[in-house]
Amino acid sequence: MLEITTESNGNALPPILYIQADNCARENKNRYVLAFLQLLVEKNIFNEVHFSMLPVGHTHEDIDARFSLISRRLYQKDTETLEEFLNVLEKPMLIKTIHDVKSWLIPYIPKYISGISEPLHFKFEKIDGAVRSLYKGIHNEEWKEVEHGFLSKVPGGKPNIVSPDFCKIDEDGLFKLIEKNKSFFLKPKIF
Repeated sequence: MLEITTESNGNALPPILYIQADNCARENKNRYVLAFLQLLVEKNIFNEVHFSMLPVGHTHEDIDARFSLISRRLYQKDTETLEEFLNVLEKPMLIKTIHDVKSWLIPYIPKYISGISEPLHFKFEKIDGAVRSLYKGIHNEEWKEVEHGFLSKVPGGKPNIVSPDFCKIDEDGLFKLIEKNKSFFLKPKIF
């Protein structure tokens, strides 16, 4: 997505990146994502990064509207392969390479980071050459600083490129799940 934004803005990114994500520690609100967002400011890719989650029970994010469009298209056209699915999308985005950013960052992430499960907003900004990592709960609370940030040092080099590994996919389990839930995807009969 950043590549598309860069290309559409004359090879430039805006100074501030805003990200709204699901309030889920496993995929989003974890030390690896937070370290990466801090790195984006450390490397001067952005002047600021704002990372926000909605409170539990408020799951109607802006992106839900986009998924709704995809859902409607899938209702009209069956897709059985990744290629067919990508053709249903308005502007398919193909992932060209996958980088192992997590392994690249691990040696530079402090071992003990606590208190990141409660905040709903994180902000990374550079002031006088140093990146400050800030957090808060609801919008009207004051920002608090993460004492040592999420990176102890900026990593050198680049993350390794990895190949996708599909051997762990349980195809039989997926087909059973599809069969079990097929009725949710059938067109309703009109009487």
